Amino acid sequence: MQARLTKYQIANGKRGENVFSAVPSKRGFVVLAIAWAVAIAGMLSLGSARLHAQINAATLNGTITDSTGAVVVGATVDVTNTGTAAIRTTTTNAMGFWVVPSLPPGPYTVTLRR
Repeated sequence: MQARLTKYQIANGKRGENVFSAVPSKRGFVVLAIAWAVAIAGMLSLGSARLHAQINAATLNGTITDSTGAVVVGATVDVTNTGTAAIRTTTTNAMGFWVVPSLPPGPYTVTLRR
């Protein structure tokens, strides 16, 4: 930032003596403020690019229960893409919950095995 030298007379001490002081100009403050605003806006836009990205995948999940409503622990769940015959397998946890993330688009069937 450039500072301009301004001349003023000191109030205390020797009257009439010329003293130079480095006082930033108003223009310098404006330029600095604009530079900071542009830098911050740039950083924010780079960080938000990930927020707007599209993900071309899905997640299937669920909870397996029996006819009495009790959760089924340790059951095997097969998720099959009927278009490609690709199979993803998972197991239910202690709460009967299962999840298969990052599935590409397509038709699926879900099969439960004990």
